[in-house]
Amino acid sequence: MALTSVESFHSPTEAAAVVQLLQQHEDSALIVAGGTFLHGLAARGLLTGIDALIDIQGLGLDNIAVDPGNVVIGATTRLAQIEQDDAVQQQAWLGAVKDAITYPPVQIMNAATVGGSIASACPLFDLPTGFLALNGEVQALGPDGSRAIPLEAFFSGLFENSLAPAEFVTAIRLPVPPPNSASAFIKLETNANDLAIVNAAVALTLDGANRCEQARVFIGGGTGETPARAGSAEDLLAGAVLDEDTVSGAGKAAQGDVDPISDHRASKEYRSHMTGVLVQKALRKAIARLGGESAMTNRQDRRFARRQPPAGLRPGMGAMKQVIQLDVNNETHEIAVEPHDSLLRTLRETLGLNAAKRGCDSGGCGCCTVLVDGKAVYSCMTMAMQVGDRTVTTVEGLGGDAGLDPVQQAFIDADAVQCGYCTCGIMMAAKQLLAENPDPDEEAIRKGISGNLCRCTGYQKIIEAVQMAAAG
Repeated sequence: MALTSVESFHSPTEAAAVVQLLQQHEDSALIVAGGTFLHGLAARGLLTGIDALIDIQGLGLDNIAVDPGNVVIGATTRLAQIEQDDAVQQQAWLGAVKDAITYPPVQIMNAATVGGSIASACPLFDLPTGFLALNGEVQALGPDGSRAIPLEAFFSGLFENSLAPAEFVTAIRLPVPPPNSASAFIKLETNANDLAIVNAAVALTLDGANRCEQARVFIGGGTGETPARAGSAEDLLAGAVLDEDTVSGAGKAAQGDVDPISDHRASKEYRSHMTGVLVQKALRKAIARLGGESAMTNRQDRRFARRQPPAGLRPGMGAMKQVIQLDVNNETHEIAVEPHDSLLRTLRETLGLNAAKRGCDSGGCGCCTVLVDGKAVYSCMTMAMQVGDRTVTTVEGLGGDAGLDPVQQAFIDADAVQCGYCTCGIMMAAKQLLAENPDPDEEAIRKGISGNLCRCTGYQKIIEAVQMAAAG
């Protein structure tokens, strides 16, 4: 990781303290929560001049509030929390959000946050495209108080947003549309860890005659510095009966609304063609949902358990270090870490636990996977300072005096190792999968380990090993 210039790590518990820190450090401070985007940029040398990290996990922004008029998702809400929320899963109009979170692997689901996906202003991300189709509004807080920013106005360029100095994102508000509304999202990718080559989100509302009363269509991926609104497609849909001719015409119209790039992943022509294909597929998916929409119910706001800031922090011996207590494999260690240290570096270089491997160092391969509070995460993308009050498990912590863990034994029995470099990370992903789903089918296993790459391509033996472990 390239953030060696970081000199301080802050874990405020009040929003006002975050604003003060942003004012104090100005452009040299960076907000963190899940850290998945931060580490990807750092690994590519795209972050410079950062000397302070501000962790906002202690602000209690990890919640989903539902009322008859809005769904408000807090900035530090993780993707896995959205997946578990009934209000999101049951509403046809929120289909684009539900669809967007089916793509990331479990390690990203357990770490990535809603606020990070928005504030990063990365046109290759999935959720922002879905939020745009749903007419989302960013809630921000700064020195002048709170303000609302339409999401369309929030994205001002590649990795650029319209936040004022010392402002930060606190939530995204999604207004409940009229009855008979539905949305959908679809993405073109190469693997579970890939950013979108192209993605598309649509939101539809039908009138009493089953004609399209309102349509919003947005395209992300390599189609510009910000997600593009497909106005021509929307105009074609407005007032139309949503038959196959209309859907096909909207897809073709959307191609004229984007100006894709060519890069090593896809040509401009291919992206343009796939824009039309994905818009058509998203429209068909949203139309299918319109037949099974359930009415928005008036329910109490739900709040997930709020994560507390890391415990036991105090100034370290050196100007750059702080001392934390780290619970790893049921042993507590008091260690000094630098503010920019990743959990992977701390495990390997400070504690001598080498099962988690350094591969891509940017959350792309999964060989560094460990469990934090029982959830699989990429340790290369997790700050050591953020796990001071949590429980970390590595492969060294599996099994015990009675012998190997069933997952370890199954990998041996199924001969599910070749070079072995990725094996420990895959086993940790399998541990979470089996803890949550003791009898997974093959599709669930493939999804559960989709965030881990086997460079030797020995996936069939790996799947068999997980099946063996499940069977006992």
